[in-house]
Amino acid sequence: MLRPAEATDLPRLVAIRDGAGDDALSDPGLIEADDLRRLIASGAVTAWDDAGDIAGFAALDGGAIHLLVDAMQRSRGVGRALLARACDSLRQSGHAEAMVTLPRGSAAERHYLAAGWRVAARSATGRTVLKKPL
Repeated sequence: MLRPAEATDLPRLVAIRDGAGDDALSDPGLIEADDLRRLIASGAVTAWDDAGDIAGFAALDGGAIHLLVDAMQRSRGVGRALLARACDSLRQSGHAEAMVTLPRGSAAERHYLAAGWRVAARSATGRTVLKKPL
């Protein structure tokens, strides 16, 4: 079930970020605990709560989406649901496009490209910036 993240969720969100691995749905290195704390307080983080266990989250920072799902919970539609909610929220707040940054060449990059996202930039550190019109 999707719900707004709460301050008490922060340790679990950080644990998901820290265990994201190479095929994360966004670059876990771009979302610090302080960022999550700030975004939770502003209502910009949605969590997938599976009977009291958070399986993933989407944090919105401007037009950027930080989307991370627990490695053991992948391939269950959690990321897809979180991404849809994040894009809807961005659209409703007036953004014309969504952006996600992830490691270059990851399986996640191929999934985003297949879903209509486009490469907007490549960083010097090897990250891929993808954008999609809303």
